Amino acid sequence: MFTLSKRLEAVCRLIPRTRVLGDIGCDHGYISVSAVEAGMAERAIAADVNKGPLERAMGNIAEADLENLIETRLSDGLAGLKPGECDTIVIAGMGGPLMRRIIEDGVDKISEETRLVLQPQSDIPAFRKWLRLGGSHIEAEDIVFEDGKYYPMMRVRLGEKILRGEFCAAAGTFSQKEQTADSPAFAATLRDTAEEQMMLDAFGPLLLYMRHPVLKEYMEYQSRTDESARRGILKSKDPQQKEENLEQLKMRERLRKRALSWYDEDT
Repeated sequence: MFTLSKRLEAVCRLIPRTRVLGDIGCDHGYISVSAVEAGMAERAIAADVNKGPLERAMGNIAEADLENLIETRLSDGLAGLKPGECDTIVIAGMGGPLMRRIIEDGVDKISEETRLVLQPQSDIPAFRKWLRLGGSHIEAEDIVFEDGKYYPMMRVRLGEKILRGEFCAAAGTFSQKEQTADSPAFAATLRDTAEEQMMLDAFGPLLLYMRHPVLKEYMEYQSRTDESARRGILKSKDPQQKEENLEQLKMRERLRKRALSWYDEDT
C-alpha cells in the first residue's frame, strides 16, 4: 500500500509492544497502520489538528482494512486523548519547541509508565536539556540520514518534574559564584562537568555510547557547515555580533571534538 520513509521506519523501530498507541500529528496515518500491521500495537489512535491530514489517514486506514483497530480523532496535540488511554505516544516531525508545548499542555494524559517516541526537527539540544532537567529517562535513541537531512529520535519516559508541571528551564546550570568557588580546581571541574553535559544534550547520550556511525557523519557535516558560517561571520561589520557568533562556533567546535574523541576510545 505504501512504503515508509527511512525516517518513519526508524521511528517505528523505537515503538515498544504496546496496548494502545497514540499517533499525534499523524498526517497520513502511516505510523499507526505500520505499528498495528506489525503487531507492535494492539490498537492505535491517529490524531491530527487538521482535517486534511486526518482524512488522508482515514483513507489509508480503510485501505489497510484496520478501521476496527485504528481510531481517528481531530485533536490539538494530546487534547483528544483520555488520561492513561495510551501507553505509548509518538510525536514526530515537528519542531522541538512545539513538541515541548504539546507535552506540557497534555501532561495530564501521560503517566510515569507511558513511553514517548519523539522525533524533534529543531532545537534538539534545548529539547534534550528540558527532558534531562525534568528528570526524564531516555531509553533508546537513533539517528538516520535521508534526503540530505539528519533526523535524531528517542524513546523516553518523562521525569517527575515535567509530569508535575514544574518549570525547570533554568535549573541545572552553574552560577557564577559556584564557578569561582574557593578552589580553582573545583571551579574547573564544574565548568568541565557543565560542558560535558552540553555535549550530551547536543549529540545524545545513547548515540554517543553506541558510537553511532550516522552521528559521526552528522558531526563531520556540522563541522563543514560551521566552517562556511565562519567565513560569513568574518565579513560582518558589527564587531560585537561578530565576536558573539565566533564564540558560539568555538563552543560548538569544542563540543564536537569532545564527542568525536569517544569514537577513538576502546570499546
